[in-house]
Amino acid sequence: MNVPFIIRYPGKLKPRVSDLMLSTPDIMPTLLSMAGLKTEIPSAVQGNDLAAHLSGKASKVKAPKGVLYIRNNDGDVNEKDEVLNYFPVSRGIKTDRYTLAITIDRNKKVKEILLFDDKKDPYQMHPLDANRHISLMKRLTGQMKELLKQANDPWYRENILGMGE
Repeated sequence: MNVPFIIRYPGKLKPRVSDLMLSTPDIMPTLLSMAGLKTEIPSAVQGNDLAAHLSGKASKVKAPKGVLYIRNNDGDVNEKDEVLNYFPVSRGIKTDRYTLAITIDRNKKVKEILLFDDKKDPYQMHPLDANRHISLMKRLTGQMKELLKQANDPWYRENILGMGE
């Protein structure tokens, strides 16, 4: 689940590889801030302005320790085969070391759990047995729950797999 994000900004950013974890909602406020439009960032934006982290400056915003993975499938369709909603089939978290992805079926029961140690298995070829890593699972699902809450995600709102209040 490592997806590169490339920014070229001559005179502002030095070419380098960063280990900063950036989520899709963080892109817009970060780019607006880098472009000198910090005051134009809407207050309702869910993402964080991480421009200071990219430029190496001090920041009041903490660098994320994990980012969400979200996968939705089409939900109900009408008689014209138009999709009316979506089904939140999978959620996960990527940290600096681990990746966890949980997939559910239409009855909102666990269908699959994928857990990887990205340091030992960077290509995610050998999933760890989640049942043998209970404390790690608790830590990762706790982090994931907090991120789902911040995003007001359906898994949080509907308390899917205990991810809500």
